[in-house]
Amino acid sequence: MTPKHIAVATDLSPSSSAALRFALTLAAPLGAQVTLVHAIEPTPMPGGLEAFALEGMPVGWEQRVTQARVADAERRLAEQARQGGAVAVKTRLVIGSLPDAILEQLGPLGIDLLVVGTHGRRGLAHFFLGSAAERLLRGASCPVVVVRPDEAPAS
Repeated sequence: MTPKHIAVATDLSPSSSAALRFALTLAAPLGAQVTLVHAIEPTPMPGGLEAFALEGMPVGWEQRVTQARVADAERRLAEQARQGGAVAVKTRLVIGSLPDAILEQLGPLGIDLLVVGTHGRRGLAHFFLGSAAERLLRGASCPVVVVRPDEAPAS
């Protein structure tokens, strides 16, 4: 299998940068496309607030918070995409819950390899925080490469 379109699932963290470096190292000699995919979770409603407590909140506050989060994520995605060098890196930003929001992009984008970074949490941290990489690995419709930060080739 020779990948033609590689997706890199990113949470915009340093471990995601390691996954991108790995994907670029793989894509360059193969002439494969690379797309960075980032999901923004829906804006959460502050816990414990009843409807009456929100009376007086500015109209459209959720939309403004989401717009600010999207603008920040787009800026950070563009920064990561510039690491592509000779490989053109596209970006895709979606709003939705992980892992589904990213997994739903694989088919429409024609992705044949997914690369994800891992934070390498173990023990209780892994138990309580879970692993987005693990959930992507289980749900992906294509092969998945999981990259630990210390395994990515230097750029």
